[in-house]
Amino acid sequence: MSRKRDITTKSFLSDPVVFCDLYNGALFDGEQILRPEALRQLSGESALLVPDSQGKKRAEGRFRDVVFEARICGRTAVLACEVQDKVHFAMPVRGMLYDALDYSEQVKNLRKHHRQMRDLMSGSEFLSGIKKGEKICPVYSLVFYYGEETWDQNLDLRQMLDIPDQLQKFGHLLQDYHINLVHAGNVNPKNFRTGLKEVFEILKFAGEEEKLRSFVDRNSEKFSNLDGDTYDMVFLFLGEEKITGSNKRKFKTERGGYNMCTALKELEARGEARGEALGEKRGMIRLNQLYRILIRDSDLELMKLATEDDAVRNELFLKYGI
Repeated sequence: MSRKRDITTKSFLSDPVVFCDLYNGALFDGEQILRPEALRQLSGESALLVPDSQGKKRAEGRFRDVVFEARICGRTAVLACEVQDKVHFAMPVRGMLYDALDYSEQVKNLRKHHRQMRDLMSGSEFLSGIKKGEKICPVYSLVFYYGEETWDQNLDLRQMLDIPDQLQKFGHLLQDYHINLVHAGNVNPKNFRTGLKEVFEILKFAGEEEKLRSFVDRNSEKFSNLDGDTYDMVFLFLGEEKITGSNKRKFKTERGGYNMCTALKELEARGEARGEALGEKRGMIRLNQLYRILIRDSDLELMKLATEDDAVRNELFLKYGI
């Protein structure tokens, strides 16, 4: 993931309105469970003690991409999002570690609070650091994936495990971990209320230019006036960063949005121009190779014919394998 795309994507999803829409639309089937005014963004940083090559423990940071704390019906939940543009085959382990660190941090904070209050009563409470019956907040995690490669494996920890044959029948004893993968192919765009709707609609056609152009043309009324953030995200995900940010000003409409239809046409024109220029360059390279051969053979008459007659020139290209 390019640095610009990484920063812009996280900034886009860090908007409480967009973050709520992502969870509500992708995981909660369009039900408006999360509300922007009930969110509080968290740092997403956790520290993990790991042994180095000498066996000494050192702190190693772990950073979630986007994390919010939400108040829901008087209770608190933690909701996180990881952003991926490439398939991550070890994501179940990574996600499990992040969730475990979040739970561990909650227990650590409770333990600190109870030590200050000196209100732990039994030996078990002293050992645990929390009171009997005390609850911690649930942690929800999803992976927002916008790459072109199909992510069709390692959605669960168990899919990563090489279980010995004799232990297969005891597989139910293993704790599993499932990642909530969110991508254009497994969501219903109608569930979304922000620019994510257009983002997911467009991502379905990433890498398929003709289908993308056809879809945008059929929905030109909508795509001819996108808000700035949605416009930027669509083209960043399509890998066209050069017409985002300040470079999108020439596509601004009288209604205050940005015309994706016009931008796509310009991209197509640029692509055709690049193709023509590349074709001309390749043609000149082939012609120069042919001329060098004919000059080497002192066949100036044939070189003159090749210059004047396309058929002769193409026949010579075939003859010399150029």
